[in-house]
Amino acid sequence: MRFVVEDFEVRVSKADEKISAKTPWELVCKLAEKKARAIKTEEDAIIIGADTIVYLDGRVLGKPSSRKEAEEMIREMAGRVHEVYTGLVLLNVHSGRMLTDYACTAVEFSPMSPAEIEEYLDADEYLDKAGGYAIQGAAAKYIKGISGCFYNVMGLPVHKLYQMLKEIMR
Repeated sequence: MRFVVEDFEVRVSKADEKISAKTPWELVCKLAEKKARAIKTEEDAIIIGADTIVYLDGRVLGKPSSRKEAEEMIREMAGRVHEVYTGLVLLNVHSGRMLTDYACTAVEFSPMSPAEIEEYLDADEYLDKAGGYAIQGAAAKYIKGISGCFYNVMGLPVHKLYQMLKEIMR
């Protein structure tokens, strides 16, 4: 099977992201479905919904609303392992068929001094990022290791998406 992406469009979902769930994987899958279903189209398309969270000590670390909140998140993650979950939903508009799955990656931050945390925050990359960081940006030098999919931490587990696309196209 060969995939050719001839035409695609990125649409930001206006779905309300307030939702409750018992587990982090249930949460990201519900949010991804809500986002996918909020996209309206008359075209014969496959809608991809995704949502990513950072999970530490039984808590979801969302997108920080301020530098202070980002600092607290980074301080908590420094020298520790946390998990990044991304839920994926593929919705075939024509058939109504839907596939749901998720990826989980463990990320280990190295210990960070207060000066390193301030230096990182000065880069202003914490805005609009789950957990206040982007693995591919200024935070990269503080990532000691990962177990799982690198692209999941960026917000789109490419291999998982490819496998799901193969399945929904059958």
